Amino acid sequence: MMDNLGFLNSFLTVLDEGSLSAGARRLGVSQPAVSQQIASLEQRFGKQLLHRSVKGSKPTRAGELLYCYAKKIQESHRQLLTELEALDDTATGKLRVSTSLVFAETLLGPLVQSFRRDHPDLDITLRADDRYVDVVSEGFDLAIRTGGPGNTDGMARKIGVLETVLVASPAYLDQRGRPATPADLDRLEFIQYREDRVNGWLPVFQNHTETQAPVRVGFTVDTPQLLQNALNNNLGFVRGPLFMLSDGLKTGRLQRVLPDYTPEPKPIYAVYPHRHALNRRALLLIAAVRQALAGLDGVRLLPFPGLDDRSS
Repeated sequence: MMDNLGFLNSFLTVLDEGSLSAGARRLGVSQPAVSQQIASLEQRFGKQLLHRSVKGSKPTRAGELLYCYAKKIQESHRQLLTELEALDDTATGKLRVSTSLVFAETLLGPLVQSFRRDHPDLDITLRADDRYVDVVSEGFDLAIRTGGPGNTDGMARKIGVLETVLVASPAYLDQRGRPATPADLDRLEFIQYREDRVNGWLPVFQNHTETQAPVRVGFTVDTPQLLQNALNNNLGFVRGPLFMLSDGLKTGRLQRVLPDYTPEPKPIYAVYPHRHALNRRALLLIAAVRQALAGLDGVRLLPFPGLDDRSS
């Protein structure tokens, strides 16, 4: 039975990746090994499952039918393992976690290292990537995301909200002037992080009233360090979570732009593969994340039903 599950996983991976060679690379095995597994499935079901060509692999009608059922079998198997793990009070085994580059550098990276010291029997993989991974198809136990949950077949639960602020260096504001109204914001240049597209306008709020402030993008970066460097080099203003920028505001390295207005907050999501159960390892990490967030400026935590009694 386990061989069949492995062969079905190889079949799904080949179709998801589009070719035998790409599927083999993702699985970390040789192409002949994957080809033999597909051949074994074709012999088992008595049907040709793939159309193979130099352009890749496409399913036959029988292959399309198998793909649908194999997805359900794969998900049921994962759910079974997760629910079995949820019965265990220990924190051992593998834990695969995904988060954004910014969150990895500012919060989750150091937290996961501390979490690993507290749970030495865990084998933890932390993947820092601004791409929204699919926790189900890519085999992650947990993703911690800000802004949105992304597209996934798993479960997304909002665990908190981050207050965001607009900031710039005092030198930059001395040079360009300090906006008094949202309309004045177009005198400044916006340093845009790749995940935070503004499309010419940025909503800001005062007394629950929304105003669309005009924004001119002057510089776009794709790493948190480049964003910080651009801010330090007086290239413009940024929008970011208050907890990340509060030290700079307290020391005077940074100043708030439009201090009487607030940008949209950013929600924080925990995303996990199965709707019916969280494994013990992921549950403990979510509890640790919430505990770390609780002490930060501009963070509002939301209830997570069942967490306290199951993770204590």
